[in-house]
Amino acid sequence: MAGYEEEEEDDSAFLHEEESPAVEDVAVAGDSSDLTAASQAGTSATNDRRFQLKLNGLGKRLTAKDLEKAIKANAVKGVVKTKKVFNMTSGIIYFNSAEARENAIAKVEAFVLKGSDKITTMIDDRDGNSRNNGTDSPSTGESVARAGKRKREDNEIADANDGRTPAEKINDQVTPLWRIPYEDQLNSKLSRFKKGLANLKRELYSFTNKRDTPEDKRKELDYIVNMGRDCICELQKVVPSPVVDGYRNKCEFTVGFDLDGKPTVGFLLGLFKEGVTCVLPPSECKNVPPAANLVAEIFQKVLLSSKLGPYDRVKKEGFWRLLQVRCQSTGDVMVVAQVNPVGSDVEVQKSAIEILKESFLANGNVKTLLLQESSEAHNGFIEALPCKILFGEGVIYEEILELKSFRISPTSFFQVNTEATKGLYSCVRDWVANPLLSKEATEGPKIGSDSVIPENVHVERSNHESLKNIVILDLCCGTGTIGLTLAPKVKKVVGIEMVKEAIQDAEFNARLQNQENVTYICKKVEHAMREVFKVHVSHGDDVVAILDPPRAGVHDDVIRAIRGCSGIKRVIFVSCDFENALKNFVS
Repeated sequence: MAGYEEEEEDDSAFLHEEESPAVEDVAVAGDSSDLTAASQAGTSATNDRRFQLKLNGLGKRLTAKDLEKAIKANAVKGVVKTKKVFNMTSGIIYFNSAEARENAIAKVEAFVLKGSDKITTMIDDRDGNSRNNGTDSPSTGESVARAGKRKREDNEIADANDGRTPAEKINDQVTPLWRIPYEDQLNSKLSRFKKGLANLKRELYSFTNKRDTPEDKRKELDYIVNMGRDCICELQKVVPSPVVDGYRNKCEFTVGFDLDGKPTVGFLLGLFKEGVTCVLPPSECKNVPPAANLVAEIFQKVLLSSKLGPYDRVKKEGFWRLLQVRCQSTGDVMVVAQVNPVGSDVEVQKSAIEILKESFLANGNVKTLLLQESSEAHNGFIEALPCKILFGEGVIYEEILELKSFRISPTSFFQVNTEATKGLYSCVRDWVANPLLSKEATEGPKIGSDSVIPENVHVERSNHESLKNIVILDLCCGTGTIGLTLAPKVKKVVGIEMVKEAIQDAEFNARLQNQENVTYICKKVEHAMREVFKVHVSHGDDVVAILDPPRAGVHDDVIRAIRGCSGIKRVIFVSCDFENALKNFVS
């Protein structure tokens, strides 16, 4: 196992919310607040949203399936679905009626679950009314508002006693490790990996002591029992990023007010849910590149001269909301502005947008400008909402390894540190060619080199011809980046992805590279495996699966599909969050 210093997408953490339907045909569409119809539950999406019972005090390692077992064991009725946030102590049970939820409270609070404290519950009707159970103080919409006001007042007092400069404040918020030397950061990451592998070993070992572990599985785990105190696998050194400052090719700026109440574009100085609404400019942030800072400066001038003000997240009014900037190594820059179309004169809005367009047209660095309208309470760009192109093609292009023209759309996922990504993908390519790299090959890449293997280190490589029987299964392939970087070297790449738009981008990028040995399947991984081996894999092919899932990992069904496929001999798992993906490694 090797650690690559890969900068992770977006500084606002993505929580893994594992959901388990209690009946068929209940699913989450889009984000967690948009629920599809629960036809067999005899209820509507509106009811599914309304009849929630929030749980606190749950064990961090509990899953939605653990909740399901407790629900069945305690004969809790009327459950539509459960949700458990992995590695956190909270969860939600959805009911088909208020009566069913009310009847379940006592039973739920009496659950005895591994690693859990005394469980407390809170009713949330999604209509501004909620109430806590197990506590004496009710929580209404009014009291929540008062709590938010108190938090803001507390923050104002804290700010008055804070001796840090604005630059120090924003860097502490956006890049919290900036005061620590980079070498120490790498050592810290290596320590996290060691701890993570120890936890993985401990989790696997625990199955040898469980009565319900089948005998064949116990035998599979004999190596864990026999290895004693040794590490579960070889851990290589962390490969450093070639660039540590100004590396982010994607920045998302909030439009708000600074410490003096002046309209400002930049980063929030803290979490809005904690009452922080102050925004500071990004110019002093170590991870923001000059191209993104220039875009922010241009927009700041537009904002100060505009007749329309920033969106106020407390009052839910105002026009200018967000600014997303993508700036690639090719020099291409994409800007997406998000505005609130509600509450201001339409003609004034048109004039403001025209001024924005002219301002960025005057700057030759911006290749395309788009506009997204949103009156949603959610603060952030919403993939489901359309973007209007104000000028340009609505897309930009990036170069990475052999991919000389890789298309990126406004909603495309692309690693935020391009230079580090080149090293990461080179590392994957080396592992595909060399299943067992020598232990000496762990010193990291030479800056500017395509390979993570130092030139002065001898590694027994597979010759070029031997790669021609390798079939790559690029699972959860997104827009196809990893598979396309491997395509020129291998027999075939089969990408599997359930998001139709991502598949369309991947197919377009394959055509751009003139890669004819790449095929994409728009299905869930677990539903595509039979087709893959029936149509795309021949006798004698060496099948290598590459799994590059979202931060929280993949559903257990994907892991089961991979383990159940005897044709897959090797799996390369690319994870940007080892701790959150631990359950996948255990599976």
